[in-house]
Amino acid sequence: MNRNFAVAKVALPLPIDKLFDYSIPKDLINKIQQGMRVNVLFNNKHNIGFVVGFSSKSKIKKLNPVINTLDKFPVVTANNLQLAHSIKDYYVCSLGEAIESMLPEAVKKSRNINADFSLIKCQNDKNKKSKLIYIRNIENDKTYAYFKNEIINVMKDKKRIIFVVPEIKMIDKAKNCFTDIPGIRIAIWHGKVPKKDMLKLWSDLAKDEIDLIIGTRSCIFAPVKNLDLIIIDDESNYAYKEDQVPYYHTSRIAQMRYEIEGCGVIYSSVMPSSQIYQLIQSKKVLLKETDSNKILPEIQLTGINYKDKMDLMVEKEIDSALQSKEKILIILNKKGFATFVYCKNCKETIMCSRCSRNLRLDYSEKKLICPYCNFKTELVEICPKCNSGYVKYGGFGIEKLESNLKRFFPQAKIIILDALPKTNNDIRDCDIVIATTKILNFPGYKPDITIIWSLDNLLNVGDFNSGEETFQLLSKLLIMTFRKMLISSSLNQDFYLLKALKNLDPEIFYKTELNTRKDLKLPPYYKLGLVSLRSFDKKSVQASYSKLYSFLKGMNTKGVEVSNFDITQRSRLREKYYKYLLVKSSKIESLSRVFKKSMSKFRSGNVIITVNVDPA
Repeated sequence: MNRNFAVAKVALPLPIDKLFDYSIPKDLINKIQQGMRVNVLFNNKHNIGFVVGFSSKSKIKKLNPVINTLDKFPVVTANNLQLAHSIKDYYVCSLGEAIESMLPEAVKKSRNINADFSLIKCQNDKNKKSKLIYIRNIENDKTYAYFKNEIINVMKDKKRIIFVVPEIKMIDKAKNCFTDIPGIRIAIWHGKVPKKDMLKLWSDLAKDEIDLIIGTRSCIFAPVKNLDLIIIDDESNYAYKEDQVPYYHTSRIAQMRYEIEGCGVIYSSVMPSSQIYQLIQSKKVLLKETDSNKILPEIQLTGINYKDKMDLMVEKEIDSALQSKEKILIILNKKGFATFVYCKNCKETIMCSRCSRNLRLDYSEKKLICPYCNFKTELVEICPKCNSGYVKYGGFGIEKLESNLKRFFPQAKIIILDALPKTNNDIRDCDIVIATTKILNFPGYKPDITIIWSLDNLLNVGDFNSGEETFQLLSKLLIMTFRKMLISSSLNQDFYLLKALKNLDPEIFYKTELNTRKDLKLPPYYKLGLVSLRSFDKKSVQASYSKLYSFLKGMNTKGVEVSNFDITQRSRLREKYYKYLLVKSSKIESLSRVFKKSMSKFRSGNVIITVNVDPA
């Protein structure tokens, strides 16, 4: 550090978008560096902050001193500090929050880590012709062969690679595909890596002793020296969206690193997400197709399956498949036996005591369970409101479907797959697998017949993304299936999603989907910011919400729209009360300016306000 600097600029991992000045004691003048963690006092409490800069003086006359440094070497590289600034600007969080989200827990909980990243500098080569590429993953083996060839080419130039997958279960498969590359040094990164192993990985990265890192979402932040390529497998997977501040998306972070470090990015999935598809159309992402000889299974529409009555065509297909010793997969994305409990006398629905959500009946546990907070209680026989005994169970979950199928096909071996840990062997030994979307975490499973129990239920969830998410889901299931897919729906075969699915053609789907979104000012044409206000005190939330809504509307910012966003089922979660606002604009810069101007004025002690840009 330059000895003329007497003040450290510190970013704290708090929702306050400003840097704080601290004086540097003489004994730290030659030790403290940008990117180090420091112990400081803030509001008379000890806090850990990050040194992001220095100055010779401060506007504040009396400064608190830096108490001590926590590191021998900086834990935040120059590239990652620049990335943190990009995250702060895009996702409307503080610089400290952005930096903290980038560090693994093992690093955050350790002191004096012996890993010197000081030689890693921003290496953005203006003349470099790295590209953003999308490749469709119709045949997994061919796609991975393409990945392998790209990794080998990068390694020839002594450059490094980050390979991101959506689920921990997929890491071993990826690793096994690349271990036979001569001389390759592979490391694994995810939230369950033991502390000792993660710290060794951190040290190996600093010494540039790793060629390829394979990991889940947070792996995108790995401080890799000489990074040349990022590969994001199954890029449309919802698991790539972080569910806490700063609510980042892995694909967006990859684009930021591409801009900062000049590395290439390869996206892959069965179907591109709407954001990637639009970038392909605008020539910002290059589309590459692998040769595919895969013969797609037949798709057949059936009538609607009712609670206790199966469509005749579905019944005949299951019976025929069982006689032929074929494997059957049935998709019903509703857990439990009954999805709600109500009183027939007073019409009261039994709700969770901590959330604004009805309880479902879980037959395997003989309990009523909240789908949000996992609160459990005993079965109800007497209505808590009118004290009558007319309590009924409604709705249709996978346990009820299992019960019905056992009645229809008593000889069949049936298994339920929702959130329960099952192995591929457990699944393969069964005749019928009843599953939620969790089945996609078992890529080795290949049914002969897949039955979508209710397409209408998948689409009718009150979310503008439901069409795209359903198309993505059905496309992946179609690739998994050998012979036939049956879809129960009230829709006809000319519905654009079904026409696109029949040909596995994203253009047919997105032509209609994106035109509708453009008319409604929705992503990817408009940027959305979901503002969430929460507190244990209902009145405080309502008061803060009213003030913030009035302020945002009063700003009258050109190109920015503000609206009330009522999510009834999320008005109370885990005993906290919630209110929501939706802000949208065609430009992310306009959205960010509005939020930064308003958030600083409405921070309060008992109401927490967060912004989720690009909510999933």
